Amino acid sequence: MSEWDIRFKGTIWTLEQQEQQDGRIFELARRTPGVRIMLVDNDKLLLNRESRHELAGSYDLRLPGGKVFDSLEDWLQVRDDPDELVEAAVQAAAREMHEECGVVIEPSDLRLLKRDINGGKGEWDLYYFHCSVFQLDPDGPAFSDTEAKEIDGWSWFDKEKARSQALDIEKGMSESRSARYVAAWADGMLE
Repeated sequence: MSEWDIRFKGTIWTLEQQEQQDGRIFELARRTPGVRIMLVDNDKLLLNRESRHELAGSYDLRLPGGKVFDSLEDWLQVRDDPDELVEAAVQAAAREMHEECGVVIEPSDLRLLKRDINGGKGEWDLYYFHCSVFQLDPDGPAFSDTEAKEIDGWSWFDKEKARSQALDIEKGMSESRSARYVAAWADGMLE
């Protein structure tokens, strides 16, 4: 097998090909990684209400989070170094919490739960963090232009309500990977 060859570069995606020993060509789309933060306070979990273009502008409940890298080139420089990726994800998680929710977190207070690998022919890793030590910025969120258009507030959910939202296929969380983590938290599996 040959190395993966980047055939196309987008803003945050690559399309890569690899020739197999039998001559077949495998293709893989890779996206820069993202972060999701499970912010817990007094047995309640913070969820954002976000307008999502993939849901035709409908609102969705989401764990706060976002991209680790704003540029494909920044990601390509470190994507083969697991330690650099985790450090970049920690910094992104702290930044995203401040931007989206006005929550100030020290990176050292973030606990990596898991690097969730979405594999197959489309690769998009999400780094899930847990945090229960934080402060609220009196000035509120530091929204970017995009976030100001997407985020329509946030709410604290107790375990029963969070689990219900995570498992409601019709009206609950549409990001199924995050829903799995929310349900696991509600069931006491992430403490």
